[in-house]
Amino acid sequence: MKFNGEELKIREVTSVTLPRTTGDVTLQVTSIPLGIRRAYEVIFPKPRPPFTTTSYVGKPSEKEADYDDPVFVKAFNEWSYLQNIYTFYVVLQGDKKLVFDNTVTDADTLRKLEAELRDAGITEGDVGIVLLAAAEASNITSRELDAAKKDF
Repeated sequence: MKFNGEELKIREVTSVTLPRTTGDVTLQVTSIPLGIRRAYEVIFPKPRPPFTTTSYVGKPSEKEADYDDPVFVKAFNEWSYLQNIYTFYVVLQGDKKLVFDNTVTDADTLRKLEAELRDAGITEGDVGIVLLAAAEASNITSRELDAAKKDF
């Protein structure tokens, strides 16, 4: 893509600092790339709830999704949680100082990456700091969110 005749490369990069008593860790966070959700669903397809069939005399059978099925709820919660881990991984790919032991290619390697992050001492707060920086670099903010942050 070109803008004013020049190749357009506008992926934002911002620095974030994860505070540590042993010395802060500064990371380079890139904006969230277009299509990340589709890429994630290729790696880890979204779970589908089971269906139950209900039959009534004189009426056609109806299929209903069982969103309360415990197996589905557990799978969906893991899928949602690991989506944040995947986004964390993707937005840190541009940081040349940071090397992950695991390359995410499927759900199993994503689970290994989550364990790697946990073992490295990455916290929920750290993930939140990085994802917020990525969202801001991606222009995924709103006036309401900015106003809420002021009052928080």
